[in-house]
Formats: sequence, C-alpha cells, structure tokens
Amino acid sequence: MFWCCLRGVVIDLEFSNFILEAIHYRALAALAKKAGVSTAYVSHIETGVKKPTFRLTVKIAKALKVDWKELAISPITKKIQSLDISELEKQKLNAVLTSISGSLA
Repeated sequence: MFWCCLRGVVIDLEFSNFILEAIHYRALAALAKKAGVSTAYVSHIETGVKKPTFRLTVKIAKALKVDWKELAISPITKKIQSLDISELEKQKLNAVLTSISGSLA
C-alpha cells in the first residue's frame, strides 16, 4: 500500500486511484447516456477498440458541447500533417477534407 502526503493530508494512493477511476466511469456513463449508447461502448471508443459512426460522433460532440468537427476532422488534419508527403500534397488533402466537412455541416 502506498501513501502520499498532500498539504498535510495523508492519502492512500490505491484509494485515490479508485476515486479517479470512479469519477472517470461516472463521466463515461453520463456521456454515454447523453449520446444514447452504453457506457461500455463509449469506453471501447475511448480505448480504440470500436470506431464510432459519423452519426454517433455528432451525438457525442453534442453531449460534450463541442463542434463535431473537433472530434471528426481535427484528428484527420493532425494525421495529414504527420504524413511523409510534400506540403502541396498536404494542402490538397486538407482542401478535400475542408470540402467534405463543409458539405456535411
């Protein structure tokens, strides 16, 4: 068992991990409820076991109160930037992505 002293308060680290896990689970459960799916499904999405549909991505974005593009488009844009291709090719891919996201809005 590990102990930690924070501002004069001794904390059992195993217990604090339990608390963090419980908070995480409650947050997942709340998000799942708002998105209309199971907590397990949201957990699978979070860990990469499952890939959400576009429709579910939009629902999750609404539940998180963010623009769906933040969840759907931003990761693709980051991936494009990491590719080993020319800047012109990256610009072309980003233009296609922008066109697609504009048509879906």
